[in-house]
Amino acid sequence: MFRPFTLLFLMAVCTANAQTDTLVANGTYKGKNLYMQNPMKKGKGFCVRKVIVNKNEVKLNVNSSAFEIPFDSTKFHLGQPVELLVIHDEGCVPKLLEINMDRKAVFELDYLKLDSIGRLTFRTKNEMEKLMFAIEQFRWNKWIRVGEVSGQGKSEGAVYTHKLKLHSGLNTVRVKQIDYFGKSSPSAPVEVKSNSPEILFLSPATVTATIELSDESLYEIYDEYGNIIRHESAKDIDVSKLKKGTYYLNYDNTTKRFGKK
Repeated sequence: MFRPFTLLFLMAVCTANAQTDTLVANGTYKGKNLYMQNPMKKGKGFCVRKVIVNKNEVKLNVNSSAFEIPFDSTKFHLGQPVELLVIHDEGCVPKLLEINMDRKAVFELDYLKLDSIGRLTFRTKNEMEKLMFAIEQFRWNKWIRVGEVSGQGKSEGAVYTHKLKLHSGLNTVRVKQIDYFGKSSPSAPVEVKSNSPEILFLSPATVTATIELSDESLYEIYDEYGNIIRHESAKDIDVSKLKKGTYYLNYDNTTKRFGKK
């Protein structure tokens, strides 16, 4: 593992699409890999954009709550100076981790409750490590991550709360703890019926620029091949830059087929 590390933050730099910050770490190669905790950015993907080691971008899958930077598969030699640059979105900060290889996602739940306004409360016991808890909601026939809380890692347990936006009808939610290697330990799900009215698709079946919904909703747009194009939350959805063709919109607790002129 790198030692010592000097961590600092540079001023935000502007990219073509958004504001980003850069986390910089300097050290020497000790023959082991690094691991990075990668927080979500308010439900719209993960924080890290890319990782650069000694001016070379490392090809990594950064779309997860934690990932490994595999130095042991590179041509670094022991004692070689290393500069690590982690480009990430403004407003969320990734964290370098020094971990024990035996750490696993292990915990027990005393209770898990979800009320009709979206307040989730759960109490744990026998937490083995300070690992992230992912909050997942079952919608569109799959589990969607809708939030996360940092675990305290206490053997006596702790109480956690999280507020999430319910969709209309029956909502199903679970808690899942994920270890540094991507392995997870999900809880049994809990259900509650929301009093929220059904969100309506107010636009014609073929649209030009904007899809209008009756209220704000988490949504996904995917093409006819199943490729997810966008995953955000909105009431008025800008589709002006989509190519002509057939698409599908997951919103509220339903799916709508639409065409783009």
